[in-house]
Amino acid sequence: MKTNKRRPLLKWVAFTALALFGGVYGLMRTGYMPILAFMMKQPALMPIPAETRDARWQQAVEYLGSQLPYLHVDPYFKIGEEEFQNNITKLSNDVPNLNDEQIMVEMLRIIASIGDGHTRAYPAAEPVAFPSLPLEMRWVEGRLIVLSASSEYKQAVGAEVIQIGGHSLAEVYDAVKPLVPADNEIQILDGTPAYIAMPAILYGLNLMPEKDRVTFLFEARDGSQFSLELQPAARDPESFISMYEQAGIPTPLYEQDRGSYYWYRYLPESNAMYVQYNFCAERNGKPFQSFVDEVFDVLDRDPEARLVLDVRFNGGGNETVLDPFIDALEARPSLQTKGRLFVIIGRGTYSSALQNAITLSQDMNATLVGEATGGKPNHYGEVRRFHLPNIGLLVQYSTRYWLNYPGGDPLTLEPDIPAVLTVHDLQTGRDPSLDAALQP
Repeated sequence: MKTNKRRPLLKWVAFTALALFGGVYGLMRTGYMPILAFMMKQPALMPIPAETRDARWQQAVEYLGSQLPYLHVDPYFKIGEEEFQNNITKLSNDVPNLNDEQIMVEMLRIIASIGDGHTRAYPAAEPVAFPSLPLEMRWVEGRLIVLSASSEYKQAVGAEVIQIGGHSLAEVYDAVKPLVPADNEIQILDGTPAYIAMPAILYGLNLMPEKDRVTFLFEARDGSQFSLELQPAARDPESFISMYEQAGIPTPLYEQDRGSYYWYRYLPESNAMYVQYNFCAERNGKPFQSFVDEVFDVLDRDPEARLVLDVRFNGGGNETVLDPFIDALEARPSLQTKGRLFVIIGRGTYSSALQNAITLSQDMNATLVGEATGGKPNHYGEVRRFHLPNIGLLVQYSTRYWLNYPGGDPLTLEPDIPAVLTVHDLQTGRDPSLDAALQP
């Protein structure tokens, strides 16, 4: 009898296809698909640079107009296609009448119009590198406070910004706001200080006559006002003078090591373990698993201790990094009782850190403390990046929608126990969020 030699081959092909489909489907379900990157849409080849300045800028604008909608998973969920493309055409036509900074600002505006906080550009990154002023500012109670600065501008530390270049702070905020990619107003509030600290941005918005210097009017704690002409410089936060140092008060615990990926402090006087988790990523030389083992080894010696996880500054990364922490909690049911586990959230809690906070709240009975998050529970993410031709601006875009709240679509994740930071808290070094978590 003649046998069909192709049948085993067909069976093998069918089995392989089924296995591949199952693997792909599983990776899609987890949301983690690094090995599938080759299957995703790729940016188009860069055009050959044009000969003139205007034509080169127009190439960059038109590349943005074609590639961002093509690569983004859902580019027109907020802005309509016609409006988006009209904005691209208008900017391309306006290029001969605009300086470089004005064109860049309009590109930032177009990118932010997508309405997705993960879809953004990085004007401070090379090769564009809009330099920043050497100071850190934060909105607190509707006031823009200087938290720290280089020694050259130490007079500004702890002061409130009143005017910028003769413009009211409200006018500057309204001008900068449309450039900030955001899912909600809280994320805009958290993002505007970085843009305000770039004189080239203010120059591109026609708020300043120069792109490399700007005059700020400040109000000191005693009510006196003073002006400083500020210039961009290398930002080295480690060498900045903080408002706590300036005032001669101890730096609060939550501000002591924000540059570390993760760290902990056992607080015997409060019978609590404080863990600050600032980046959803593995730290070189300290795998997260070994860090978790160390934390819970200490924690297990005090069966009544509270556990406080602080993610108020965590802007995301890979949400699975926290899995060993979650596994350790699952192995300790007593920590999942109400009043034992707390998660501090805030305007800087975003992306994967937000997803971690949701998981701990929903599955581990954690109590959320602090302020509403800058991140939106249901959001676009799983980002990839491309550069614009000729200018090199780095553009990031989303490739997936994360549905973390199937029953609704809240703009923020709200705390169970609100603990809003005040200017007085800043000036006295108090942490209302940790205080709330440690209340008896």
